[in-house]
Amino acid sequence: MKKRLNILTCVIFCIFIFGFTIASLVTKPKEYSERERRYLEQMPKLSKETFLNGEFTSKYETYITDQFVGRDQWIRIKTIVERMAGKQDINNVYFAKDGYLIEKVEEQDLDLEQWEKNKKWLSDFLVKYEEKLGKEHVRALFVPTAGYVLEEKLPPYAPFINQGIINQEIRELVGKKVSDEIASQLIVDVNQNLKDKSYEYIYYKTDHHWTSLGAYYAYEVWAKSLGLTPKPLEEYKQVVATSDFYGTIYNKVNTNVSPDQITLFDDGQDYTVSINMGEKELNSMFDYEQLESVDKYSIFLGGNNAMTQVTSSNKNGKKLLVVKDSYAHTMVPILAHHFEEVVLVDLRYLNMGLEEIVDQFGITDVLLLYNDSTVMSDKNLVKLGK
Repeated sequence: MKKRLNILTCVIFCIFIFGFTIASLVTKPKEYSERERRYLEQMPKLSKETFLNGEFTSKYETYITDQFVGRDQWIRIKTIVERMAGKQDINNVYFAKDGYLIEKVEEQDLDLEQWEKNKKWLSDFLVKYEEKLGKEHVRALFVPTAGYVLEEKLPPYAPFINQGIINQEIRELVGKKVSDEIASQLIVDVNQNLKDKSYEYIYYKTDHHWTSLGAYYAYEVWAKSLGLTPKPLEEYKQVVATSDFYGTIYNKVNTNVSPDQITLFDDGQDYTVSINMGEKELNSMFDYEQLESVDKYSIFLGGNNAMTQVTSSNKNGKKLLVVKDSYAHTMVPILAHHFEEVVLVDLRYLNMGLEEIVDQFGITDVLLLYNDSTVMSDKNLVKLGK
């Protein structure tokens, strides 16, 4: 009887494992995960070379993992089991205090070779446009991620990379090419200002982005560095767009947590937005249609696009180029009133050269705006030299 039970258990287990594997293989692969906001691994091409060097095996394992039937439900089950076992980080996500889910970033995750390349491209870009536009018109703002600012919320002894070195190392490189004084002007350091506000709702709890409030506090520092008077916080109309936002980090663990609230800061001015040279037009910096999508964060400026042009009612001749990742999307609605036009470019999707854009749009000011994790790892920063 016991032998039969063991055989039955083994058969059920095999059916379960191989059944799901076969179902995953015969099901049409998904190209993009709406929940995780990323492209999924596709079936790798088999060749003698890729098989012998291990590339095929590695990519095939990732392919099976990405395309596994019922993947979202299995992520949730895995999270529940590991949390019951007392784990404080799952799938590179810390379960932090006050309901925060914070991405885990350690020193060992850093690609030092890529970081060396990125530092050079960033510093060269800043020096080039400081010479072209003047030191009063060029700034770089590298935003620390939640784990660095909200350090006190992390589990005890949880390792996290020291993102404070980013501003320091780029400033040193720029200083060698111009001067330490100019380098200090070009790099806007918002780290301490955000740490001083860590008790406020400046980062989403389920997403990797900062909130509009966090972006506002960085805006204050940026504006003062340019000699601009920041618009007081109370002069913005704060509109709650949704209280049902689950972000990218939530989708890595698919656990039972409270949703975030997306609040929009409206300065009361009129704006028009053109996405990808007229592919889509908005009469506001907020694309409310995106609230019906999985990625509600795309309400800011319609999400990630190669180029976004924001035209204001302020006819002062000042035109800002923002070379950015998606952290800029919450800050641009706050700073746009200082300019006649703001042009945002995302190097991941852009095929034009930056010099061409500067000349074509008559750019007077430049802002590099990236979060720290991206700026250390993004391979697209090579395009800064174009």
